[in-house]
Amino acid sequence: MRRAPIAAFLLGLVVSSIAARAEEALSLEGQMALPGVAGRIDHMAVDPARKRLLVAELGNGTLDVVDLASGRRVKQVAGLHEPQGVGYAQKSDLVVVASAGDGSVRFFRGEDLAPAGSLSLGNDADNVRVDPRTGYVIVGYGSAVAAVFRRPAKLVLLDTKTGTATQHLDTCGDADDVFFDAKRRRIYVSCGAGAVDVFQADATGYRTVARIETSSGARTSLFVPDLDRLYIAARAGLVGSDAAILVLRPLP
Repeated sequence: MRRAPIAAFLLGLVVSSIAARAEEALSLEGQMALPGVAGRIDHMAVDPARKRLLVAELGNGTLDVVDLASGRRVKQVAGLHEPQGVGYAQKSDLVVVASAGDGSVRFFRGEDLAPAGSLSLGNDADNVRVDPRTGYVIVGYGSAVAAVFRRPAKLVLLDTKTGTATQHLDTCGDADDVFFDAKRRRIYVSCGAGAVDVFQADATGYRTVARIETSSGARTSLFVPDLDRLYIAARAGLVGSDAAILVLRPLP
């Protein structure tokens, strides 16, 4: 499907803005289009063996499977009720999708995305994480708080032994995902206000080193240490531009 010239122009502005402002911490490597995907995009996960990105598309009611080598969609699972969280359980080779609309957690076979079971959690089934050591699947649901807060917009660092807050740092607005880059001792915070904040550790704690503009509503992200990439989900524009996944490479 050919994009309208104005859509391509606006997306080009976003790409140029990211490239111009990411010199300190991140470099735009490319983007992967998600044609036909409307509304809010939520969390993501990776199937490392097959080199596939899994994208929960809440507003579209779908799960997209994107080949990381080609940057193209290879499969789409439809009929989901506001999918928010997705995870990949490598030991059992299962894709796990949590949906807010019906409070369900659905399981799909990694090989062909065939249904493999489901269970009901209740209100607002959301983010999914998989413990790589045990294979246990952890799903957040109901009302909860995290280390990144929206009101006020703050990143709060906690001492894991005492639970004491050691730092309160201002962040971009409408934060949704936060990731730690152990190799570089950095923290990445992605926000729906249209930015990614980068915090760098030094002798006294963490400090802000970059704010990279993305696009409005691009609140969810995924940092994959094994691939050394940060993926940002950008929803479709109001003038017809496709939804896309922005691929950012951390700089040394």
